[in-house]
Amino acid sequence: MMAQAPRILFAISSLSAGGAERVVSEIANAWAEKGWQVGILTFSGWSADHYSLHSAISRIKLDLLWDSRSLWRSLMDNWQRSRAIRQAVREFNPEVVISFIDQTNVRILVALVG
Repeated sequence: MMAQAPRILFAISSLSAGGAERVVSEIANAWAEKGWQVGILTFSGWSADHYSLHSAISRIKLDLLWDSRSLWRSLMDNWQRSRAIRQAVREFNPEVVISFIDQTNVRILVALVG
């Protein structure tokens, strides 16, 4: 009996032209080619992708990159971002989340506490 393919979600700010973004796209494409269930979650919107992805990769674009104008607004915006991240991760239902770059790592950890 064959084991079920791993279900992995990558998280990164965007898939714009950059080194970490290239690494995510290459690893995700290779694992999707193997038949693994792969998703890529970005905080950017629909216009920022630079890299091509395998057709089997689930693409989740949250459009959460915006500036807050005050401390209070920043707290509220970050709470809203955390809720959106948590919901997206729950819907994809991965076995593991792999995040890239320091701010993304912190946002993912805060959103997924508990």
